[in-house]
Amino acid sequence: MQHYIATYWNGTAWTDLHSEPLPFRDAEDKATSALLKGCGTTRLRPADQPDHLKTISAEQIAALRAYAVRYGEDWKEYLGIEWQCATAPAPLHRLRNTQGPSWLEGFTLPSSIMGCP
Repeated sequence: MQHYIATYWNGTAWTDLHSEPLPFRDAEDKATSALLKGCGTTRLRPADQPDHLKTISAEQIAALRAYAVRYGEDWKEYLGIEWQCATAPAPLHRLRNTQGPSWLEGFTLPSSIMGCP
């Protein structure tokens, strides 16, 4: 699950309202509370994920490889749609839950994983 930091504009820079990353609804509550107190413009920013959430398991790599082989060069587009519809195979859906949907945009399978030399 993605976590967020609520921030507000102090006139010159965005300032964090809290230090611990929070689930979306909790961070949204912090931002709303600050807005109601007159802090001005607020927003949520994605928090950096802990290293243990950035790790991809061997099962997930194998599932990504199989998916990419099955769907060809458009595999990311198809997987993104399946993530939105919650119809992706379990290992890939867990990957979406731990890495976040935007992770897929920047991810590239190494050539060796795709079966190329």
